Amino acid sequence: AHKGLAICFRGLGNPKEAVLHLEHAAESYLLTDRPEKAINLLKESRRLDLPMRNPFTVLGEQRRFEGNPDAARELLEQACLLTPDDHQTIRAYAEFLMDGGEDRRALSLIAPLLENDAPPWARGMHEELTGLSDPAPEDAVFFEALVSSHADDEPLTILIVDDEPHIRSLLE
Repeated sequence: AHKGLAICFRGLGNPKEAVLHLEHAAESYLLTDRPEKAINLLKESRRLDLPMRNPFTVLGEQRRFEGNPDAARELLEQACLLTPDDHQTIRAYAEFLMDGGEDRRALSLIAPLLENDAPPWARGMHEELTGLSDPAPEDAVFFEALVSSHADDEPLTILIVDDEPHIRSLLE
C-alpha cells in the first residue's frame, strides 16, 4: 500500500510525501522478512531521484536502541554494503561500534570522510576516538592505514612528533 501511495504522490509532484511512503514500504518489507524487496525499493528510489533513508540503517538503529546488538550489527553491516557513502549509515554503524568498544573499527569507518569536507559529527567522532582535533586530510589516510594494520587485541599507541630534528632521529 505504501509503495502505491509513493507512486501517487510522486505523480502529484510531492516528492517529500513520496519518499516518506517509500521508506515505510521498505521498512515493512524488512519487518516481514522480505529484504530483497527492500533492497529493490532502495535502488529504485535512487534511480527515480527520490533518495530515501536506508531501511537497513533505520531498522538497525531501532534494534540497537532496543538492546539487540546482534540484529543491529547485521542490519547496519548490510546498510553499509548497500550505501557505503551514506553519511547517516556510516554514523549509525560507527556509533554502534563505539558502543561495543570497537573504536579502531569505528575510526577506520569514518577515516575516509576526513579526507574531504568532513561533516562536523565525523570530526567530533575522530577527536573523541583519537584525542586529535581538526585532522588534516593526510592524517585520515595515515590513521586508516595504521588502524587497518593493527591487531584489535593490542593497545594502540601513537607517537606524535612535530619537529624535523626529532623526525630525522626517529627515521635513522
